[in-house]
Amino acid sequence: MIRAYQRSLSAASAAVAMLIAGQTRASLSIDLQLADGSRSATVSAAGQQVQINVYGIVTGANGTGADDGLQAASGSFKSTGALAGNLAGGLATPFNGAASSAGTQADLDSDGDLDVGSNNSASTAGFWLARSTAAQSPNGYSDPAVAPSTYGTVNVASYRVQLGTLTFTAGSTQAQATQINFTPRNSSSAAQWFEEVFSPSKNPGNGTFAAGITPVTITLAPEWAVDAGGDWATPGNWSADIPDGAGVKAQFLSAIQADRTVTLAGQRTLGAMTFDNANRYTIAGAGPLVMDVASGDARVEVRNGNHTIATPLTLQKTTVFDVKLAANRLVLSGDMTAAAGAGVIKQGAGTLEVKHVRADAFSITEGAVEVTASGTDAGVSYVNSLSIAGSAKLDLNDNDLVVNTGNFADIQALVLNGYRAAPDTSATGIVSTTSQTLHAGTTILALFDNSLAGFSDYPFDSGRTLSANAIAGKYTYIGDTNYDGQVSAQDYTAIDANIGTSVDPGISWFYGDTNFDGN
Repeated sequence: MIRAYQRSLSAASAAVAMLIAGQTRASLSIDLQLADGSRSATVSAAGQQVQINVYGIVTGANGTGADDGLQAASGSFKSTGALAGNLAGGLATPFNGAASSAGTQADLDSDGDLDVGSNNSASTAGFWLARSTAAQSPNGYSDPAVAPSTYGTVNVASYRVQLGTLTFTAGSTQAQATQINFTPRNSSSAAQWFEEVFSPSKNPGNGTFAAGITPVTITLAPEWAVDAGGDWATPGNWSADIPDGAGVKAQFLSAIQADRTVTLAGQRTLGAMTFDNANRYTIAGAGPLVMDVASGDARVEVRNGNHTIATPLTLQKTTVFDVKLAANRLVLSGDMTAAAGAGVIKQGAGTLEVKHVRADAFSITEGAVEVTASGTDAGVSYVNSLSIAGSAKLDLNDNDLVVNTGNFADIQALVLNGYRAAPDTSATGIVSTTSQTLHAGTTILALFDNSLAGFSDYPFDSGRTLSANAIAGKYTYIGDTNYDGQVSAQDYTAIDANIGTSVDPGISWFYGDTNFDGN
C-alpha cells in the first residue's frame, strides 16, 4: 500500500490521530459480480474459466473534492465448496501502484484448490490494493498522478470503483458448487483500508470495513450421467444436482450409447441446454420445460447429432436455438408459448424443426427453421416480427403464418424468393418443401395486409386475435382467392369481376391477382 509501506499505523503520531479523530469514518464493502452484473455462473468441464469483477463500494465518505477517496484494501478471496477450482487475481488501474499485490495463490482453507491472499494477519501477500496518488494531492508523495476519470468519481459521499478481477479456473474434481467471497486481512479495521480525510497534513484516515456483499456462486452444470432413459427427477441420473431453476444449465452429452428418452413428468426450469451425441436424446413428458434466465437470453445448443424436445416449451425470455452443424436437426415437437417480449433466435447451419413458432421477435440468422407439415390450426405460427438472413430460410411446408408488425412488401419478397416449382434445397427466404415435392409448385403462401383487409381475428384458425396491421399468409393453391383451400368457380368470379383493375398488392389476392403483379 502506497502510504502503509511508508509508515505503519502503529507509528502514526498522536497529533495526526487527534487531527482525524473527529472525522466521520466511511465504510467500505467488497462486491463481486460477473461481467453481466449477476452473481452466478456455471462450468461444465475442467479448465473452463469464469471472470469475476471486484468492486469497492464506499459509503459515508466526507465528499470533499480535494480528498483522494478510497486508498487501499487488504484481504483474501477464497473458493469454498465442493467444486474444485483455482483462483488468480489481477489489479485494475489505478490500484496497481507500488506496493500493491494481486495476491499470492495458496490453499487458504485446506480444500485442495488455490485461493488468493494470505491467512497471516501480518502479511502483505494478500489481495492488497493501493491507489496511486491523485493529481490534487499536495502531500509530496512520488506516486504517479492519475486522472479522476481513471477510477471514477470519488469526491462524493458514496461511490463504487472496480478494484480488480478474479479468474476462477475449474479443476478436475467436478462436484456441486463453490462460493467465492472476500475475507478481511485481520480483525482490525485499521489494517484493512484507508480513506484520506481532509486535514492540513493530508494524512490517511482509517475507515471501517463492512463484510463482503453476496458471494459469487459457481455451479457445475449437471450432465445426464447414465446410459439409459429415465426420469429427470431421479438424482442418480445426473452428475450433479437435478437441473431446475432460472439460469441453470443441463447437459446431454456422451453418456448414452443408443437413443434414449428422458421423461419430464412435471415442470422444470432451465437457462440453457446442450446436446452433443450422435445418438438421439428425446426429452418427453407433460412438462412443461420453461426457459428462463436472470438476464440475457436463454440458450439451447446442439453441438452434434439429431435430438428432440417433445415436452411443451414455455419461453420466459428470448431463447437462442443454435444447431451448429448443417447435417444436424433439433426437433421441438411440443407446443410453444412465450411470455410478452420473449422471442426466438435461430443460429447455426443446422435445422430447427418446430410444431409452430409463437413468440415475439422471430429471427433466423443462419440455417433453417422448418415447421412440421400439419396444415391445421396447430401449425399456424404467430410472431410479432420476422427477420430472415439472406442465406437462411423458413420452411413452412403446408402451414400458415401471421406476423403482427410486419411489412407486406418485405414478407412478400421472402415468399417470392423462396418459391420453387421443383425440389430445390438451395432456396432461401420463405419456402415450402410440401409445395415443391407434392404439388409441383401449385401451392404458395398467399399473403394479405390486414390494415386493408380489416379482419379482427385470423379467419382460418379458430378465431385467434389478429392485429390491425398484421401480415398474414395462408398456405393454399394458386388461384384460391377465397381461401377455402381449393380452386373453384367462386374463385373465378373474383378474377372475372376485377379483370383490368389495379389493386393494392396487400389485398390483391382476394381480387384475383394470384401472380402478385398487382393487376
